[in-house]
Amino acid sequence: MERVVFPITKKGMRSILQGFDRDHDGRVDYEEFLRSESGDGSPADGCASEDSVLRDAFCVFDKDGDGFISPEELKTTLAQLGLMSPCSSLSSVRSMIRRFDMDGDGHVSFAEFQAMIASGGF
Repeated sequence: MERVVFPITKKGMRSILQGFDRDHDGRVDYEEFLRSESGDGSPADGCASEDSVLRDAFCVFDKDGDGFISPEELKTTLAQLGLMSPCSSLSSVRSMIRRFDMDGDGHVSFAEFQAMIASGGF
């Protein structure tokens, strides 16, 4: 497995960690960490599977939890992670999505996200 390295802002890291902080106390405790590793909210009994890690990554982008990444969600998350300028246009984001949008609905489903990751990303 190849290691992926990308710059991340403090704001982006805070956003990711908030997704794991189930009791909203500003910290990720051991139980919250174990639950995040399982991918389904239950405590994990070992290392996370690749699928649950992908699901967690997908959920970072899927802000409203509807099961799809919209152009707005992609733009917001990439900007929070410091990977895209907040001034970037939605048309450039839609262009990124079109490369992996197999069903043409203008959004990225989990299956499309998996294919996108497997091919090396946006």
